[in-house]
Amino acid sequence: MAATCPLLTKLDVRHTEVTDDGIKAVAAACPLLTQLYVVEDDAVTDDGIKAVAAGCPLLTKLDVRYTAVTDDGIKAVAATCLPVAHTALR
Repeated sequence: MAATCPLLTKLDVRHTEVTDDGIKAVAAACPLLTQLYVVEDDAVTDDGIKAVAAGCPLLTKLDVRYTAVTDDGIKAVAATCLPVAHTALR
């Protein structure tokens, strides 16, 4: 589905069962993504968020509360996606 939405700028997958594979697909297909909301999903880890950091340099809002994302994933976003205006963590 992500491949058919290259102009996507906001994605809200809170309280879903999205995985790193799904997040990676979005990151690869949606370079204009500016907002990503992933909440309460342990299947999303640093691997998925690092893919977002690499593929979505325009990201300004990221919500990864209650996921398996650690400091490593957040550091990748901070180093690549400037300026991130809002990041929500646990």
